[in-house]
Amino acid sequence: MPEERKPVQTIPELLVRQFETARKFTLRLTGEFDEETALWRPTEFNNNALWIAGHILCSSDYFAGEVHMPKRTFGPEMCDDFSIGGCYYLDKDYPLFKEIADALAEDIVRWREFLASLALEDLARPTANPNDFLPTVGEAASFVSAHELLHAGQLFYVRRGLGKEPLI
Repeated sequence: MPEERKPVQTIPELLVRQFETARKFTLRLTGEFDEETALWRPTEFNNNALWIAGHILCSSDYFAGEVHMPKRTFGPEMCDDFSIGGCYYLDKDYPLFKEIADALAEDIVRWREFLASLALEDLARPTANPNDFLPTVGEAASFVSAHELLHAGQLFYVRRGLGKEPLI
């Protein structure tokens, strides 16, 4: 039986719920890879699970900076290898997949606490680097979940390519 949750009452509660849903889906997917299968790519043009998970974690740090939240102090330091538009390179030395997956699991607490602490006036504050795409803290905080789900979909695609049954 599904966990009974109280209805969302505030925008920060909604942001927390969105983030938790996205991150729990990512964690469920990353839990299905080991160090070997995390390196498999469906084609030479697709990223593997290791790169996708690393990108989600590094993007989490980027978004944290944009919403004026402290960056992560746990897990591997690696963001240069997982930047936007990047891809997996065979000749790079990447962190272990487990280190990335563990940091993603730990990172949920940091985001949950931050999002829950936001007041309505915080949502209207400009991001650290305001632009047309993410001008306010509220829009950036909301986009974190959308971005994560986009890349969780890529993890799902890689997972299915390994012959695994659908999760749902």
